[in-house]
Amino acid sequence: NTLTQKWRAIFYRPLLNLLDWFHITANGLTNFRLVAGLVFLAWFPYQPLPAAILILITLLLDTIDGSLARLQQQSSDRGKFLDVLVDHLVYCFIVFSFLWFSIDKDLIGYNFFITPIAYLLAAIKKGETEPTDWIIKPYPRLAYLKALIVVPFFLKVFLGIDWLTAGLIVGNILGTVMTIYYFIFIQLRWAARK
Repeated sequence: NTLTQKWRAIFYRPLLNLLDWFHITANGLTNFRLVAGLVFLAWFPYQPLPAAILILITLLLDTIDGSLARLQQQSSDRGKFLDVLVDHLVYCFIVFSFLWFSIDKDLIGYNFFITPIAYLLAAIKKGETEPTDWIIKPYPRLAYLKALIVVPFFLKVFLGIDWLTAGLIVGNILGTVMTIYYFIFIQLRWAARK
């Protein structure tokens, strides 16, 4: 993660400087991503392709806000938490759009349930003992779990390749396995501290 932070800081430097010049903060950029996600959700049923392009831009902006916070010396665990929360909401908007593809509602509902639990337990496992300026140190390093669903979404919208159900099944299974693992690991660690 540190290596990619340095690379992004160099690659995005002109854009980061421009955003900083306009006094756009990382939290402001994160809030913009939330609004764009809501626009996507309302727009998708009527014009899926432009809405998907908007959400793709929103996902790409997610790679910028951390670099902007570090440039402006405003990096904090609170900001990371806001970023993780908005990331998940945008992800939920994408999964919600699966309803327009007539995907099994039970698979969609279970994904809404298991993915945030896996993320929460991962954050507890990895950050519970680290110092933080927030409730817990957020760890948004489970992007592969969401990628199992987001990549098939773009394949379906842009190329007509339908792996939505397969992506949901694999994502739900992996999320369940990770949830069980993190839950057991945390319980064992707590028991060892007593």
